[in-house]
Amino acid sequence: MRKGLRREEAASIKWNQVDLKAKTLTITDTKNRLAHVLPLSDFLYNLLGSRHAESATEFVFSRDGKAGCIIEPRKVMEK
Repeated sequence: MRKGLRREEAASIKWNQVDLKAKTLTITDTKNRLAHVLPLSDFLYNLLGSRHAESATEFVFSRDGKAGCIIEPRKVMEK
């Protein structure tokens, strides 16, 4: 049973995949093509709630550039 996200899946999460009312995150474009619904912990719920209030793009982890989202999260995590 799968319990997390691949790095690329996490980097390209869009706000329409986050349901703050239900406290879930839904990944639809998975390797096995089955939707994957993850519950949000209180920490993630609060973090995503504050990011959503400040967001102006469709991506949760946005950045300037052609893709519109972070590509290599290691660089961002180091900052």
